[in-house]
Amino acid sequence: MKKIILLNLFYYILTLGFTQTSRQLVDSGYVKIKSGKFDEAISLLNKAVELNPDNANALYYLGLAYANTGNYNQAIVYFTNALKLDSNLHDALYNRAASYYYLEKYQKAVEDYTTLIHIDSLFYSAYIGRGNIFAKYKKFKDAVKDYTKAIKVNPASSEPYRFRGAVYYNAGYTDNACSDWDHAITMGDKEAENYRIKYCIPYYNGLIEKNTKLISLNSNDTNAYIDRSFFYAYLKQYNNAITDLSKVIELYPKDTLAYYNRGVMYGYLKNYKKAIEDYSKAINIFPAYSEAYYNRSEAYTAINSYDKAIGDITTIIGKSKSEYELYKKRGLLYLKKNDKIKACEDFRKALEAGDRSVTDLIKLNCK
Repeated sequence: MKKIILLNLFYYILTLGFTQTSRQLVDSGYVKIKSGKFDEAISLLNKAVELNPDNANALYYLGLAYANTGNYNQAIVYFTNALKLDSNLHDALYNRAASYYYLEKYQKAVEDYTTLIHIDSLFYSAYIGRGNIFAKYKKFKDAVKDYTKAIKVNPASSEPYRFRGAVYYNAGYTDNACSDWDHAITMGDKEAENYRIKYCIPYYNGLIEKNTKLISLNSNDTNAYIDRSFFYAYLKQYNNAITDLSKVIELYPKDTLAYYNRGVMYGYLKNYKKAIEDYSKAINIFPAYSEAYYNRSEAYTAINSYDKAIGDITTIIGKSKSEYELYKKRGLLYLKKNDKIKACEDFRKALEAGDRSVTDLIKLNCK
C-alpha cells in the first residue's frame, strides 16, 4: 500500500477565489508540507481556515499534513470537510481512502476507492488501492481485475504487474505470476526481481527435475521434452531447450511448433541463420503460420536482409496482429532502405488504423 501521497491537481484552481492573505497562508502551508515540516504547515493552514472557514483547499492540505504525521483520524475529518465544500476534490477522496486503509477500516476505504473510480475511471491509484484490499481479503479475481485496469490506465508502471503477480502466486497460478514479475523486471522493478529469485527459479527448477524423471522412464516422451524446453527457456538455458526441441523434431519431424520454438531459442542466442532455418521449416509445414513469418522478419532484420523482412511482413498484413503494428514495422524497414516514399505510405496507413505513435515519424520523414 502506498503512503499518503501529495497531490496538487486542484491547487491553483481552488485558490483563485480566496483573499490574498488566505492564499498566502495556503501557499506557505503547501511549501511546508512539501519540505516535510508538517507541524508548521498545520499552524499556517489553521490560520487560513480561521480567515475563511470555507477554504476547501486549506482543509484538504490540513488533511495531508495530519496524514503524513500518522494522525489518520484527524486527516479523515479534514478530508471529509473539504469534500463537503468541494466534491471535485478527487485527491481528498483518494487520500481519505488511504487513511481508512491505514486505520484498517477496509470497507470504508473500498467505498471511497469505488466512488472515485466511478467519478474518474482513469484514476490509476484508486485501482491499486482497492486491488490491494481485495488481495488482502483473498478476493483474487477482483484484485486481478483492478490491477489489470491499472495496467491499462498506466502501462508504464511496473507496480500493478508486481502486485498482480503476487495475487496470481497466492491463487496458485505460478506461471502467470512469474510472467507478470518478469514483465515488471524489464521495467526495472527490483522487488519483482526478488520475487523471481525466491519463487520462480525454484519452481521451474523443480519442474525440470520432474520432467527429467519422466524422460528417464520413457526416452520418447515428447510431452516431457516439450515441457522441459519451456522451463529451460524461462531460466534462459537456451541450449538445453534447443536440445530438447531437437529431440522432439527427431521423433516428430513435422512438428511445426517445435521448429518455431527452436527458432525462438536460436533467436535468443543471436544465431539468426539457424532461427531463419527453423522458422522456414515451420512455414513449409504450415504455410499460414503468421507468427513464424513475423519472427522470421525479425531475424532477417537483425542480419540486415530488409527485403526479405519486408516480404514476410507483407505476407501477413491482414492476417495477423494489429494492422497498424505491421504497417509501422514495414515502414521502419523501408526507412532502413532509405525508401521514404513507401515508408511514409505505411506510416500513414498505420495512423489511419489508429496508431498515434507514428505521428513523429511522419513529421520527421514525410512532407
